Amino acid sequence: MDNIIEGYYLKYLGREADAGGLEYYRNMVFNGMSLFDVENLISTSEEAQNYVPDTTDQLGTPAIRYITRDDAASKPWIIDTGAYLAWQSGWTGQGVTIGVLDWFEGGTHGDNTSRVAQDVAVDATVRDYPVFDSTGAFIPNSFGAELLKAGKDGCKVINMSVGAYGAAVAQENSAIRYILQTYDMLFVLSSGNDLNFAADKHNGGNGLTPKETNYYALSSVADEATRNHTIVVGSVDNNNRGEYGSGKAGITKDFYVCAEDDLRHFGNTGKFEGTSFAAPRVAGLAAILRHKYPNATAPDIQKLILDTCRDIGEPMVYGRGKVDI
Repeated sequence: MDNIIEGYYLKYLGREADAGGLEYYRNMVFNGMSLFDVENLISTSEEAQNYVPDTTDQLGTPAIRYITRDDAASKPWIIDTGAYLAWQSGWTGQGVTIGVLDWFEGGTHGDNTSRVAQDVAVDATVRDYPVFDSTGAFIPNSFGAELLKAGKDGCKVINMSVGAYGAAVAQENSAIRYILQTYDMLFVLSSGNDLNFAADKHNGGNGLTPKETNYYALSSVADEATRNHTIVVGSVDNNNRGEYGSGKAGITKDFYVCAEDDLRHFGNTGKFEGTSFAAPRVAGLAAILRHKYPNATAPDIQKLILDTCRDIGEPMVYGRGKVDI
């Protein structure tokens, strides 16, 4: 809620909200006023009437993109990531390409993850790279091949909201290592949707590895050459509790972040959730940061995201915390 009120201040008053103003409007909401009524109060204030917004940023490009009421209702990822606040400072992902490796058959999973990334980094370019066939079966060795295509296409952020397990992953480790380093890409992966730690597999039975966590996430974090190019993403609800069976951080905790995962849009009925839709939120934020810091490397962007996370609980469960750039 504070992020939304802060956004209204930036939009209508051209400044950050002071502590007194935040408390005043927060109390109004707690007492039953809608956020849209708060927006109307701020937008019609005397200070708002005297504010003339600057329409260009320091690079001479359009600076201000405002969230609409329709966006707020239908695209919660714009609100819960705080992306719209970055837009209002002129940082929208412009000039950055995100590659999405996924299953795109049937207009569901991959299309949804791509759209979430696009909506967060609204001016980024998003490219789709299929790693599953039309039946939903993982294509052996496709990941390395599609990742290489993405690198050659100039992708600087990769989102992978699908997983694979076992030997197929091990065979591609060297290719992944070479491609991420050669093309300076940040690799954002969903953690998988299993709340439990594995007591009997994946890591010699030590109970520290999330059960059925995406093997690509585990192998990338385990590899010294790729761990600084990797972010593993779990999901939480808007009360910062584990959502839809989100895989716990476990041994990936130093490279693990959380984001919200609600998906309601694109004609979906019911409520779609899961780490698949948390990861593209983080990929979109990474693209915004690569726009703002064009000379930063993938490890630089990774460190910025990890170091600015908000602590929401036990690191073995929530890793570094909730993304908060």
